[in-house]
Formats: sequence, C-alpha cells, structure tokens
Amino acid sequence: MAAEQSVASGSSGIAALMTTRHRKAHDKLLHNNDNINNINNNNINNNNQTVGLQSQTPENCHIDGRLVVTSQAPAGQGVGISKAPRTSRAAYLVGALLLCWPPAVQAHKVLAHHLLPYLEDSPPTMQVAVELCNVFKVVEKPYYILFASCWVCAVLQQIIDTTRYYEERNEELGLIQKCYVGSQLLALVLETATLWSDIDWNGANLWDMYNLYVYIFVHSSVFVRSVMMSMIVWDWLTAELLKRPVFGAEWDGQGWRDYHRALLLVIILQFGSSAFIMVLIMVTHVIPGMILYYPVFLLAAGFIIKMRASLTLVGIDPESRSGRGLVMATNSFVAVASFQAMITSMIRVYSGSLLRHSYFTPLRDDFASRKLAVWYECHLMQGFAAFHDQDFLNLFVR
Repeated sequence: MAAEQSVASGSSGIAALMTTRHRKAHDKLLHNNDNINNINNNNINNNNQTVGLQSQTPENCHIDGRLVVTSQAPAGQGVGISKAPRTSRAAYLVGALLLCWPPAVQAHKVLAHHLLPYLEDSPPTMQVAVELCNVFKVVEKPYYILFASCWVCAVLQQIIDTTRYYEERNEELGLIQKCYVGSQLLALVLETATLWSDIDWNGANLWDMYNLYVYIFVHSSVFVRSVMMSMIVWDWLTAELLKRPVFGAEWDGQGWRDYHRALLLVIILQFGSSAFIMVLIMVTHVIPGMILYYPVFLLAAGFIIKMRASLTLVGIDPESRSGRGLVMATNSFVAVASFQAMITSMIRVYSGSLLRHSYFTPLRDDFASRKLAVWYECHLMQGFAAFHDQDFLNLFVR
C-alpha cells in the first residue's frame, strides 16, 4: 500500500511537469498501474487525468485527449474511464461523437394565429413585428416611408399623364394611362390573394382571424396604393379628364357625367384592388373608426379639402403640373395615414385595448409600431433582393 500511495503522489508531479520528451514514459506508467481506477475524483481532478461530469442526460460525455470519459455512472460515484491506446484513439473519438450527437430538434413554423397576441400588446413588441414580416412580408410603415411612396406615385402619375398629349388626347385619358392603372390593379388583386392565403383561418375563431387579416391588409402596399389611386381619380376629375367615356360609349357614354365616371373608377380601383374585401372592412372597421375617432377623421378631411385653396394662397397654381403633383402626394399621404390610424385603432379596440387602457392608447400604439429598423430589416436587409419583394415594389416601383 505504501508503494501504491507513492506512485499516486508521484503521478501528480509527473502530470504537472510532463513535456514532450517524458510523455511516452508517463503513458507506460499509466498502462502498468492496475489500480489507477481506484483513485478518487478529487485526486483525479488535481492530477488533470479525468474530468468530473454531472450528467444532464444519458448522452452527455467528454473527450479529454487520450481518455474517453462517459457519464453513465450514478451521481456521486465518479465516472467511468476507458483507456484509449494511441492506435485506437480515432475509433474512440468516432464512437464518442456518435454518443454525444445532439438529438434532432423539430422546428415549429410560425403561423398567423400565433401572432394574435400582438394585437393586444401595448406598446407593440418589435420582435413580433419581425415575425409579421416573416409570415406576411408586411410590417408597419414609418410615416416618412409612406410620404416618400406617395411622392413617387405622384411623380410617376404626372410623367405618365404627359403621354396623352402624344396620343392627341388632350381632354381625356390616354391609352397608356389606362394600361398603367390597369396593370397596377391586377398586381394589387394578386397581392390581396397572397395575403388572404397566408392566413390560417382555422387557427382561431373567425372574428379574431379576420381582425388580424384587416391589420395585415391595412399596413400592406395594397391598401396604400388603393388609397393613392382614389386620389388619382380625384386628380383626373379636377383636371376635367373624365368628360368623355373611359370604358367606351356603350358602357359609360350617354347619360353619364364626369362625377359618375369618377365614382365608378373609385369603386373599381379602391374596392376592386382588394377583391372587394374593402367593402366588408368599411362596415366593420372604417365607419366605426370614423365615429369613435372622429377627431382624426375631421382633421384629415379638413386638410384634404383645403389643400388646393392653401396652394393658391402661397402662389402655387393647383392646376399646374407641379401643383397637381403636390396635391396628389400630400392628400394621398394624409388619407393613408389617417385611415390606417383609425382602422388599426379599431382593431386594437376589438382586441380589448380600450377596456384595459385608455381612449388614446390605440392611437399611440399605432404611432409606436412604425419602426424604421423593423421596416428596413424586412425589406432592405438583403439589398437588391428588395426588387423581388412585392410589398416594396408596389410602394416604390409600380
């Protein structure tokens, strides 16, 4: 026993001072020592020969150079040690990796109904807003993004409006104008169908899923563009471009006035772009929002009505090319921002925000949800891939 204790104590010095020259002799000493497995865990740790493990699962293990240490021994009784010769070290390594390989983890896809609690958040949660992008490719748009989009639309419309002079249609809409607006309408209908298909309607009760769909729709480029097209129709009306038939004499010819054609175009462009889902939204969210949050509606309506007169006061002709573009851009922005505020406020009211908080909380939450960082990450993080993003294309390209 004295000799064995001497060997055990001597091994500590050998392990501490071991160099490349003495490694072979030290390995031989360990191989010839039959009692090495009886050394307690404290001495093993001090001599750096084994590593104590507290097993969390039967698969936990540790590979320490020459020694393969497994955690199959009961707690408090140390660990088992398998001495691995140099020639078979690779085999031990492969076996240990197989034992330690982590089990497969099944990822759960985020579905639309998982995002329903977001409508109740006050203030809105940024991480959930990122999930909205992952599921729908749509997030809340900051006001300056909306303003820039409205200006791009207004400039494009004024450029396209010049093409009717080359077609010698000075007092009516040109063919290129009609084709451009028609292509926009088709793109928005397809985007509406995509948003509709992304909703798992069986995930929760029908009203909650519909409320979520309205939230996604009102923040999508479909809604933004549809409101802009209503302002385009108003521009056509004030420029007296609807005096003649738009769809042909047999459709809107005899007996039709310019405001009749304007109303028909608004119905087609504003409501048709959403596959007429906007008609239902008008009943469930727009009209109640205009009543409950009437200050927002009155301020927006007053601004839009007085915009042309205000330009005259500052010396800008609202009938000029620049005046028409200015009216279209600013009125579109005010209309989009105000309707989004009223509709999303009603969505949060239906989700219980008004009962849990205050009258102005839904309006504040709508403002707080428009984060540039989230919008940038959703649409511009991948660089030129944004030009494959339908929501981005509808805002700035089409």
